[in-house]
Amino acid sequence: MAKPTRLVVHPPKFSGEREVKFFLEDFERAANANSWTEKVKLEMLPNFFTNAASTWCRTYVTCLRRTGAAAPDWATMKTHLTLAFQEVAPDVKNQMMLEDRRQKLDESVERYYYSVLNLCDEVDVNMDESKRVRYLIRGLRPNYLEKFLPLDPKLTSEVLTHMRKVAEGKFLISKQENDYYAKSIRHENKESGEITELKHMVEKAIKMIEDIRTDKNNVGSQSYCSYCHKENHVAADCWQKGKAEQNRLIKAKVGNGFGAQDTRYNAQGGHRATEFRNDREKWRKNSYNNYKKDEANNYNSRPAPGNKNTAVQGGSSRKN
Repeated sequence: MAKPTRLVVHPPKFSGEREVKFFLEDFERAANANSWTEKVKLEMLPNFFTNAASTWCRTYVTCLRRTGAAAPDWATMKTHLTLAFQEVAPDVKNQMMLEDRRQKLDESVERYYYSVLNLCDEVDVNMDESKRVRYLIRGLRPNYLEKFLPLDPKLTSEVLTHMRKVAEGKFLISKQENDYYAKSIRHENKESGEITELKHMVEKAIKMIEDIRTDKNNVGSQSYCSYCHKENHVAADCWQKGKAEQNRLIKAKVGNGFGAQDTRYNAQGGHRATEFRNDREKWRKNSYNNYKKDEANNYNSRPAPGNKNTAVQGGSSRKN
């Protein structure tokens, strides 16, 4: 059993759309890296054909079998493949591509530089150095081109050096602009936060002033409470507001008065702690009920709004 061929470097695929000479160059490079002989190259080549190239390969093998011709060697195979996928007017096409070649917006310096030199070699391997420099400079982006006009480089290597310097300067300028922009954004956000906080404080103060002004204006007339939003009384005399404050004081008083006793009863026994909690709940309910009765009496005994000579007591009215 033959030992399988080991692939260190994978050759590219060939569909017939790419230039065949570039494919053969890449295939030869990969074959040398994998230490393939010419016989192995012939065996491996059809595995990297796709689309039109794969169809051509099947037709080529069928033609050899039908005619009874001997299997071609590697040099003959490359010749037949080149003739099968030969480009139409390659010189004119390469010249037009070189004339129209322009540096793209996101294209790096090195990629543009070596692409133009490769097109120059396709058009004329012996092209003069001054023509190469002219093609390189003509296709530069405007922000690069304005830097090159005063320099007048003579060699392609000088063009690459100047392009890298311009790219480095643009990168540093862009970095400084981004840092300045980020710093200004942070400063604006900080100021915006401070302004928002100040705005909330002003709105809160205005609301408090309006509530006080409303209470003062309602004294002696049809009053309106700014706490519970009901009529016939003001916030200072609102029983709901007083009830809420009293509940808060009762809770604070109960919590402070019985916290230490809970620890003592819990230490002596769980049953005494349970009895104490029940007593405390009764005390809370009684305190709250007494408070409600006092509040109701106080509210009923106060003067009726709009009539200072009339007082309500025990649900009946009397005149002084």
